[in-house]
Amino acid sequence: IQNKELQLYYQPQYNVVNNEIVGAEALIRLEDKEMGFIPPATLLELAEETGVIIDIGYWALQSACRRGKIWNESGFENLFVGVNLSVKQFFDLNLVSKIKAVIESTKFDPNYLELEITETALMHDTDRALQIINKLKDIGIKISLDDFGTGYSSLSHLKLFPIDKLKIDQLFISNADLQGRDGIIISSILELCNKLNIEAVAEGVETKESLNFLGKNKCPLAQGYYFSPPLTVEKFEAMIASKDN
Repeated sequence: IQNKELQLYYQPQYNVVNNEIVGAEALIRLEDKEMGFIPPATLLELAEETGVIIDIGYWALQSACRRGKIWNESGFENLFVGVNLSVKQFFDLNLVSKIKAVIESTKFDPNYLELEITETALMHDTDRALQIINKLKDIGIKISLDDFGTGYSSLSHLKLFPIDKLKIDQLFISNADLQGRDGIIISSILELCNKLNIEAVAEGVETKESLNFLGKNKCPLAQGYYFSPPLTVEKFEAMIASKDN
């Protein structure tokens, strides 16, 4: 952070029906001068172990909101920015006040900020998690439940928490047997989301077949390498500019 070596890449999220970019998930990347490109999983694992994950998280939030404000002023006012919160950051006692400070300093509209949390975070302290989520939603921030379908997935979370988006883990989408159990699970999750008025996002979309399946089962949003890998700021901006024209 001090040496300004961290970068944010942006993976676009698409409307399945009209193929329009609706926003992007901000993803942290690090290319070290000596070691080269550090795999994201390794970077985040080390950040957790060393305790700097909270500092990195707020850096990412600040950077993403600042970039979102630039896009807003450049005529792309409807693009949302998704930022991941680690478990430690989610339960940081100063989380809400710090997020308010970031929004105030960047002047980014909180209605276009999505905070992505995993179900693991919700498991730690359900009551406190609900309080935090409600405070964030009071600001206008959207809450996205990440990696749904893995780990500690529970339908009770959809009942208890006011979730705006549910991201179906790429485990079910990438290389999925769409005519078998994978397809049944995906279609069931999508039907559930539609009835609960929660926007579903399919992660890990890599083939036209997957996209067609999602469209037939009324999945509104998707992201994955079929559309685009995570991009540098410059490449993402070039992409949205070309689509706008």
